Amino acid sequence: MDLFECPAPAYLESIPIGACPVRWDQVQKLILRRIDGRTDLTKANIILSATITPLLTATDDTKIVVSPFMSNVVIPQGEILKEGGNDNTTLNGIPQLRGLGFVNVTAQIRNANSDTVDVMRALTPESALQPGQTNLEVILVNKDGKLIVREQAGSGSRVEGFPIYNFTVSDVGSAGFAQDNINNIGWDFAPGWSEGHRLLTPTDYAALTLSNGVSTS
Repeated sequence: MDLFECPAPAYLESIPIGACPVRWDQVQKLILRRIDGRTDLTKANIILSATITPLLTATDDTKIVVSPFMSNVVIPQGEILKEGGNDNTTLNGIPQLRGLGFVNVTAQIRNANSDTVDVMRALTPESALQPGQTNLEVILVNKDGKLIVREQAGSGSRVEGFPIYNFTVSDVGSAGFAQDNINNIGWDFAPGWSEGHRLLTPTDYAALTLSNGVSTS
C-alpha cells in the first residue's frame, strides 16, 4: 500500500462502481494459519471441502485451526493520521497527511473452558514475533458461513488471510448471578489490511461447523 505514489500515473484511473454492495455483517469465527505455511489457495478451491479438510488435519506448517464462536466482534474503521493543522507547525496551517493507523479489533468468547483459552493464548507469540512482525493470519467467517479473504494483488485469483498482530486473550471475567463468563480477545490489523477483500461462499462445506476434531470436557 502506497499513499504517496511517486511518480504519479500518467492519468487518473477510472473508479469502478460495483453493482452489488459488499456487507460482511457479523463475524463469528476465525480460521487461523501460519503465514510461513501458506498453501496455494484460490477463489475457486478455498470454497471446496477437498481443499480445506486436509489443512484441518495437517501436522505441519500448513495446518489451519478454527476458533470457537466469538461474539461482539468489532472491527473499527481505519483511522486517517494527520499532523498539525490550523497552527504554525505546518505550512499555511494545512494538516499534513501521515498515512493510516493500525486497527485494534476486539471480540469476546463466552463460557470457554481453560483448555480453549490456554491454546488460544499460545497463538500470541506467533503474532508478536517482535514489534512489526507476525507469522499469523486470519480468514474471517461471518454469520452466514461466508469466508472473508484477501485477494493477492496481481495474482489473478490467489487468496490469503489477513495478517494480524498482537493476538491476545484476557483473563476470564464474571458479573455473577445468571451472567456468562467472558474472555476478551484483541488483535491488530495493519494499515491497508482490507485491500482486495473478497466475500466467498463455500459450496460443499459449512464454514461455521469446521472443527479440528478436538474436544475437552
